[in-house]
Amino acid sequence: MPYEAKTNWKYDDTVTEKDLNRIEQGLKDAHVAEYKDITLKPGVQVIEVDNDTPFNLGSIEGRTLVNLLGKNGRFVDLTKYLPDAVTAEKEGDYVKVTLNGSKERGTFRTPTTARVGEGAPKYLLVGVVNAGTAKSAHIELSDEVNYAISSNPITGTEDQVAFAIFDGSKTSRGMSVYSHILGSKDSYAYFKDLRVFEISDEDAHQLSTFSSVEVEGRFPYVDSITNVVNPYFRFISSNMFPPAYEFKINGKGLIIDDKYSFYFEAEGEENKGIFYDLVVLPNKKYGIHTLCNNPKGNIRVEYYKDLSTAGNKNYFLISPTYHMSNKYSYIITPPNCSCVRVYLSNEQEGIIPLAGQFKFSDFVMYPFAEAHPFANQTQSMWAADCQLAADPVGMKNPDMLFIGDCGLPYVLEKWKKKTLDGFHSYERAPVKNKGFKTVMISDFAIDSDSPLDNDDCGKLFATKFDGNQLKVSDIPIVDWTDSDLVRINSSYLYLSISNEDSGWGDDYEPTVDEIKAYFLGWKMYDSLSNPPGDGVYNRTDGLNKAWGYRRQNGTYGGGTSVLPASNSPKVIDGTHGLYKLQYLKTKPTIVAISKYETGLNISKGWNMVEVGSGVVIREKANVGADIYGNFYINHLNVSGTNLSYKTNKIMRVYQGLFGSSAWRVYADSRPNGKEYLYTLKENFDPTAVYYVTYTMLDPRLAVPISGSIAENLRGTVTNVAQWASDVDRRLSVVENQKAEKGVPSLIQLTPLNSYTGSTRYPDYLQGLFVRKDSAGYVWLYGLISGGIPGTAISILPKGFRPKHSLTFAVPFYSERNADGSGGEATTRIKIAPNGGIFSNTPIQLSAEKGEWISLHLPPYLAEQ
Repeated sequence: MPYEAKTNWKYDDTVTEKDLNRIEQGLKDAHVAEYKDITLKPGVQVIEVDNDTPFNLGSIEGRTLVNLLGKNGRFVDLTKYLPDAVTAEKEGDYVKVTLNGSKERGTFRTPTTARVGEGAPKYLLVGVVNAGTAKSAHIELSDEVNYAISSNPITGTEDQVAFAIFDGSKTSRGMSVYSHILGSKDSYAYFKDLRVFEISDEDAHQLSTFSSVEVEGRFPYVDSITNVVNPYFRFISSNMFPPAYEFKINGKGLIIDDKYSFYFEAEGEENKGIFYDLVVLPNKKYGIHTLCNNPKGNIRVEYYKDLSTAGNKNYFLISPTYHMSNKYSYIITPPNCSCVRVYLSNEQEGIIPLAGQFKFSDFVMYPFAEAHPFANQTQSMWAADCQLAADPVGMKNPDMLFIGDCGLPYVLEKWKKKTLDGFHSYERAPVKNKGFKTVMISDFAIDSDSPLDNDDCGKLFATKFDGNQLKVSDIPIVDWTDSDLVRINSSYLYLSISNEDSGWGDDYEPTVDEIKAYFLGWKMYDSLSNPPGDGVYNRTDGLNKAWGYRRQNGTYGGGTSVLPASNSPKVIDGTHGLYKLQYLKTKPTIVAISKYETGLNISKGWNMVEVGSGVVIREKANVGADIYGNFYINHLNVSGTNLSYKTNKIMRVYQGLFGSSAWRVYADSRPNGKEYLYTLKENFDPTAVYYVTYTMLDPRLAVPISGSIAENLRGTVTNVAQWASDVDRRLSVVENQKAEKGVPSLIQLTPLNSYTGSTRYPDYLQGLFVRKDSAGYVWLYGLISGGIPGTAISILPKGFRPKHSLTFAVPFYSERNADGSGGEATTRIKIAPNGGIFSNTPIQLSAEKGEWISLHLPPYLAEQ
């Protein structure tokens, strides 16, 4: 409890033992710092503190999972599964398995890699099962002869988590994954998110006491080597609702006139309002309240298993609940509920929406049932841009994130993580094999802890493009007899690739650039003998070479006779992965984290704490305009606006260093991921640089976070003093660097309409920059690519614009000019008095092909 001073003592008052203890405790609180250790678990939790206090991060340990089914745990290629008495079809991430009537029981199975026999490990199978119209359904690991371990049978039409643990030492015949269904002809069941993990004996023992929900949380679905990537945790207090501009809008004509206020007029049966998805805990009470000038204003709450199902009425856990405005109320979340969608609108329970004028304000939600006054939401976040790994089996030798003496985050890195992309130099290994080829990368692993023969096991883990794990075979490569093998020897990395995957026949020797194309997601084939793209290229005359990309269903597309030098479209959209690996380093190294957000503060009273992974911190956004001049970020139909990763949830937009409330978040069929950003043209500042913080859609692992908080006043004061000292020290360093470098004179402009900075020449300025000298002359610099012909490249800020239109002749490079030629040519750049910069280039320039247009212009006098 916080110390409360008694300041009305009188001369004849009696001082009791209780009074003295209270006074002594107050003196101790003021002089002796006390701290409480806290472990924050992945997901959401609520903590309460007596005073505002900083959170002291202790450490975050790495974790790695590898799904032995790879991407096919979501049934991306049904040909990899064998049906028995069933038919199967894809429905989103699910597979629908239907009995064909030949048997009462049917199966859909696929083999998987496993070490079996004496000394073999244990394996965990986890999946989501929905029995649909079948009597029951379950999943199973089996050696297909006499040893099988099944999950509990699932009944009913709700998604349920099932799991089973298989002991590899009890068989010597391998292991397959079975999806079982029991019922009559045409009855069906659904299966989703199958994963198989090799686990330690300790994990197997612990899991025997876990519920299915706990197993799902501990071993989530992944489809490749997956680590803890960009961990974060944030504290929300005072109000679970953010300001109105972070809500999504339902209906047109709604006006947000303050942080927690909006109004609209509804006509006829219009349903209008705003809504927001919140992460919650199951079986918990939450209070809600809003003011509304119209007593018919209402709060509607929908209940879902998770954020991914929010908004789909087929996934309601229970019927929505309705709560009147101007009255305090509360909800009780059902079991398995971790998300609610809250609407503030004119919708009424059981009747059509009501017409009229509605103004909502002071809406609030909090994690208890008792009435709570309105307050603005306060939140703070701690995040670090890093990747933390460990041994996938037993999580041994974890990377560790910690806070240095300077107050900044560092990683004690024990594992090197690498992706095999276009930035490596690939070679053919000096061996000849049948059915596969071996390739190598020199000087790839100079810091590996396993440079010799027979020392890679447990220190090297790798997956191929489909997420399947490569087998470590740490013997001389001349003795390799199969594909999908990997080893490190000396500083070399060796991999064996099947002819079927690469398209290289036994008699064909690929060039180094053709090997690189394979790792960029392309397969080689003979366009004459195998025009669909399957088969292999086995010619020795070099004719009819072609390359295509692999679709998820096993077919090929994008056939081209030009050797690709960039990622295939399927790599870009994420459906075809790249090879990934990690190896144990000879010696751990301390690595500074360059991108982070710190300074997290816990507020007095209740705090909702969210612990997660996969946050992208302040990514510079590419902004694009539609035909009406309004602006978008991460919109699939506005070219060039995609963020680096598909979005799960957009947290905040920044204009320069500060948060911006001008952008609205939307979630429909058009985002790259789940959400995109939109703003009106009058809200857009062409001179500004915009940044976005968001979470990635792809699976990432979240882990517990250890730390401490002050339990008394002295501890809080000590924390604040230490924090201020750290900030002062770091600020001094920044100021010294700034003094040494001088104030930058260049302003970077925001490219529009899919224009981007060209990366063809690293020593050139990549992007578009402008400066104005002391005489008032404007200098424009840059090398640009992409773009839509005839549209604005960017807009100059006021003070940098010419009084009259100007035209300049500039060079550009293209591999396919309008007249059919290639190479450098000349075009015109026009700068309009309104600041618009336009190109007369007749074609869209390809950034992937290295095409560019120069904007190094002669100086001109700015408007006066």
